[in-house]
Order: sequence, then C-alpha cells, then structure tokens
Amino acid sequence: DRAGVPLRNSYLSAYEPNNGKFWWRADAQFEDEPEDKSTYGFLGPPVPFGELLLVAAGGDDRLWLCALEQETGELAWRTMLCEYSKWGASPWSSPAVAVSGGEAYVATSAGLVFALDASDGQMLWATQYQRAELEDRIRRDLLLRGKHFTSGFDEDYLFVHQNQLVVLPADGEMMFALDRGNGRLRW
Repeated sequence: DRAGVPLRNSYLSAYEPNNGKFWWRADAQFEDEPEDKSTYGFLGPPVPFGELLLVAAGGDDRLWLCALEQETGELAWRTMLCEYSKWGASPWSSPAVAVSGGEAYVATSAGLVFALDASDGQMLWATQYQRAELEDRIRRDLLLRGKHFTSGFDEDYLFVHQNQLVVLPADGEMMFALDRGNGRLRW
C-alpha cells in the first residue's frame, strides 16, 4: 500500500485515434512479484518517449518507472526507484515523470528525485531533498474535520529548463532546481 492507502489495480488502455477502436490494455501486474497483487497499479499518466510510454507504477512499498511499447502495451523495461515506509510518500499525489533529451526524470513524493536513461531505464543519478516535517505531512495528508490541509504543493511537478530540472515536491515546502547532468542542487 502507498502510505497506508490501498491502491486498486489500474490499467492503461490505448485506442485508435482516428476511430476510437480499442487497441490494447496493460496492467501493472509484474510476473516476478508476489501472488497478492491487489495493491499494484499505475500511479499517473504515461509520458511518450519515441516508441515507448513511460509511467510510474507502485505496489506495497515500492516505486518503479516502467516503459511500455506504444504499439502493443508490452513491458519493455522497468526500474525500481525506491522503497518507502508507511509515511514515506504522500497518498494524495502522483509521482511526476518528465522526459527531455533522452533522459527521464521522476519526482517520488518520498524525498527523492531520479534521472534515468529513457531508452533502457539505466539509473543516471538519484538526489535526496529536504522534506516537510513528518507532523506537517501527516496534517497535510489526513482529512481533518472534513478539510484537506496543504502546506506544500498538491502534486509533484517537474519542469526541464535548459540544463536544470525544476522540482516542486508534494512532500516539500519549496521549489528547487537540480543540475540535469549530475543531480546536484543548483538553487
């Protein structure tokens, strides 16, 4: 489960753009994972890269970046990005995925940003950032008296600008920029 909130199985479906005819459907059920896969799912929209679709997927306490073939929906590759504890990631936000110059970037809502080679999933770098205090995240993520309190960003956002990756994390309270080449903090 993601931060104590069970995920339901989710699917990605493709349709012919000219006539709406069903093309394929893929799920996040990986053959090498445990039998009980009820908490596995895709965690956001796919991002196109060449003949691939890149999408974050999660289950239990893990987060992956997956690449699906656009023509068939078959898994081309997947890379496990991180494991997280019950309060390790916000259950209300989806990981952000951005692609630029053959590199894929993922913000996790778990204090980490990753860069991978978008063609094969090889890890290029990972950077840890300052997160909001646990008490602040719990207050932000729980429904209190019917209200949703937020002290940071509602979602993870990534923006590529020249040689910088601008990050607005759901589990942080300030935006920052990383060097796209090595993941070091720029500002």
